[in-house]
Formats: sequence, structure tokens, C-alpha cells
Amino acid sequence: MNNIVLIGFMGSGKTNVGRRLAEKLDALWLDLDDMVVKEAGCGIQELLEKEGEDGIRSRERQALEALMDRREMVISTGGGVVELPENVRLLHLLGTIVFLQMEPEQILENIEQEEDRTSFLGEDLAAKVNELLEVRTPLYVGCADVIIQTKDKKVEAIVEELIGLL
Repeated sequence: MNNIVLIGFMGSGKTNVGRRLAEKLDALWLDLDDMVVKEAGCGIQELLEKEGEDGIRSRERQALEALMDRREMVISTGGGVVELPENVRLLHLLGTIVFLQMEPEQILENIEQEEDRTSFLGEDLAAKVNELLEVRTPLYVGCADVIIQTKDKKVEAIVEELIGLL
């Protein structure tokens, strides 16, 4: 099995879909954010404060490089991984890239449910989400091999659709 790499905005379901897809395919599931945090020895918020976005993107690149020789994995990435062209190149080398595309309103609703996600986006959450989506959506679309519209779909339905497309 070729690796499957899930991309999309924070709160778009990459973690839940990734876990379930890996179970269905009897594959290893990895979360790139978890790898970055483990390597850094601190939480994503603290890492962001210490090293900024550039530091996180660099750590993502290192984590992706460490996965290059592995197969039969489902990898859930961080929402901003596509902002560094080198990361996009590595994602393509890793496997099939799937963009989980979610409506901005649903993303905002999902993010608001998790305090650790809202803290580093600032006071005007909706404005920050829209600003980031404006930058990232073309990047997601541009590097995706497969785009899944997730509107009004449960995790299981997304997983089944994805399996059907792969």
C-alpha cells in the first residue's frame, strides 16, 4: 500500500479520519503534529512561542524526512505543512495526498470546541481562520491528488469514500 497523507485546515478531521482509515486498511497511523511535539519536548503553543511558524515548518520537514523509507502508513499532517514548498515536495514523495476540504463555518465550530487550538489564533478567531484559509486553500488544492468534500459527512462516510477513490 502506498502511504496516504491527509492535509487540510486545523479542525477538518485529519486526525479522526486518519485513525479510522488506518484501522480499516490495517496500516500504521501517524500524526505529524505529535511527532513534532515529541521531538521538541514541549507543546505546540510553547513551540510556536519559542520558534515561530518557521521553526514548526522546519520541524515538520525533519519529521517528513524521517518517514521517507516507510510504507503502509496513514499520515495526518498539521494544517500549515503546505506553506513550505520543501514540505510539499516531501509529501508528494511520501504518498497519495488527500485534501479534506471543510466549510469555514464548520472549521470554526470545530476549533471553538478545543481551547488549545483557539489560544494561538488570537482574539478574532473567525478573521484569523478566514485569513489562513485564504492563503492555504490554494496550496491544499494545488498539491492534493484527491480532494474530499467533508460537508455534512461523518468520519465513517469520509473513510468509505476515500477507500473507494484509492
